[in-house]
Amino acid sequence: MSDSPLDMTKCTACPKSCETDRLNRKLTPCRVGEHVRVAGYYPHKGEEACITGTTGSGTIFFSGCSLGCVFCHSQEISHAAEGSKFTPEQLASVMLELQAAGCVNVNLVTPSHVLPQIYEAWSQAKLRGLTVPVVYNSSGYDSVPALRHVDGMVGVYLPDLKTMSNDKSWKWFKTHFYPSMAREAIREMHRQVGDLVIDPDGIARRGLLVRHLVMPGATADAYAVMSWLASQFPGTAVSIMSTYRPTLKEPNDPAVVDIARRPTKKEHEDVVARARELGLRVVSAR
Repeated sequence: MSDSPLDMTKCTACPKSCETDRLNRKLTPCRVGEHVRVAGYYPHKGEEACITGTTGSGTIFFSGCSLGCVFCHSQEISHAAEGSKFTPEQLASVMLELQAAGCVNVNLVTPSHVLPQIYEAWSQAKLRGLTVPVVYNSSGYDSVPALRHVDGMVGVYLPDLKTMSNDKSWKWFKTHFYPSMAREAIREMHRQVGDLVIDPDGIARRGLLVRHLVMPGATADAYAVMSWLASQFPGTAVSIMSTYRPTLKEPNDPAVVDIARRPTKKEHEDVVARARELGLRVVSAR
């Protein structure tokens, strides 16, 4: 048996390392088996300006998720894994279809748990003429061994760094390990692609762009995120988002009652100001 992190007979594609045999019709905790499930794909213009350009980002929304945020905005896709099954051959065709439509990249949304299938599809698409960069758009909860195995596939890494707090990690994701796993994953991402490179047309061609979603009442945690990024990757690019809205199933649960509101304009502006004070490169957010 292969010891590859992309071996689907003993899955360790994400940090949960569940070792499920996905080839024998068994579902992992992410609720996805042998084939990826795709909720949709199209030229998307709702990402950062350097990711979408004028013609759109070729976004592929994968069903299922390795993290499972309590405040997820797309629980039918991420938690219930609704979507259509695609073989690697079909997924490769989707990538080429998006390129043919004029998209400036292929944008893989929530790819961590289906990295084995994506890597196979990308390898086929490259042989069939894929030339646009691949954007790896993840929660940040990624396996470093798996990322190392696909070194060379990704042009632009677009991970979240959601929190530096183990306590918030447990409340929001039911794991204490998100902060440490995300930090190690982002280090590996930067090792592979370096700082963000934007071409004369304003399109990101290579590099790391870290997203942070400002949460209500959590500016101190956001400051910690910015401080860590500045200490590790001086001047790195960040996208500081203000798009959080509460979609909590049980908003009165003590674990989440403090995020049962939207962040204020001042909370977002304060985080942006702190990032700039630290010398980070703030790009236009969604």
